[in-house]
Amino acid sequence: ATVDAVTRVDSDPVHRVLIPDLMKAGQALKWRVEHLDSPSFLFALFKGQLAPSVAKVFHKKLVPRLGTFLGEWNDDMVKQAMQQTMDDLEALNPSVSQPVSLVAALGMGDRVFVCGCGDAHASLARLGCSSPADGDSAIACLSAARDSRQGLLPSRFSSVGSVELGQGYEGLVLHCGGNVDAKILEPALDCFSGRPRAAGGAVLQHLSGPGAVCVAFFDAPLEAGLPEPASVRCKHIVLKFVTDKIKRPTDHARRVITRNQESAEQALRALLVQLKADPSTFSQLARSHSECPTALKGGDQSGDLGWIRRGRRPKNFEEAVFGLKVGDLSDIVVVENSAHIILRVA
Repeated sequence: ATVDAVTRVDSDPVHRVLIPDLMKAGQALKWRVEHLDSPSFLFALFKGQLAPSVAKVFHKKLVPRLGTFLGEWNDDMVKQAMQQTMDDLEALNPSVSQPVSLVAALGMGDRVFVCGCGDAHASLARLGCSSPADGDSAIACLSAARDSRQGLLPSRFSSVGSVELGQGYEGLVLHCGGNVDAKILEPALDCFSGRPRAAGGAVLQHLSGPGAVCVAFFDAPLEAGLPEPASVRCKHIVLKFVTDKIKRPTDHARRVITRNQESAEQALRALLVQLKADPSTFSQLARSHSECPTALKGGDQSGDLGWIRRGRRPKNFEEAVFGLKVGDLSDIVVVENSAHIILRVA
């Protein structure tokens, strides 16, 4: 799965656990997960004063529990493991006065299981399906019924929800800090399909208060036998923003920039919409909007980064660049105090 999460910072910390490949993580952390259906993933959001401590132990309790039986895990067994993990977290401090909201999604093969509590929600989406012929919504809510217990995990789901991806679902949304109507989720996921950070930012705009959104798109299997190129040629559009460390960034004309990260990403989403309608305008938009010196290059070279090799750029920038096919546009890529849209041209 291709996944990213965006947050709006407030007094309640928001933490996340994003494990797009449980098999790879299992090898690194010596978890017994090779028997689980593949592909497998674990995504979770945690909000509240105790979110850091809950986020730290959640996956460390759940994943080893899935390794206690090395045979086939049916739905009831997985749900029980997730419920027991929620119970373990509740036992950490059952009378805490500052409860935590959390939502977690565990993917195993063609199944997705969800657990959660508090002001947190999960939805699956069928992309390009705003008016299904069968009358079903393109968005399926996975949040199960809740009870009214108080403690570390208030309003804990009384059961764990699950759904089969074989029903045509292609995107997953986890969000905390307020519910979002399906009328908001559907166009955001459709417009930014395959770009989880842009889609998450579009959803976050519609949360009335502070919160977090995690979006995952379920990828088609990668083509086998295609070697990675030694170098790729790209253009980019970059917008800078203020951070705690860089309080007075400047553009290529030495103008001081005052926008925050959320504003920078919102502006890039608007440019992505324009580029989706007409990709040929990339150089023109780079010249008009990009805050990198490459925007000053003439003609069709505006925004051109030249040839890029591994090991010379930040890791997440390289992963985005080498993950593109020629002619593809990237998701929004954040590096230090700058947000980028990248176009691979060769």
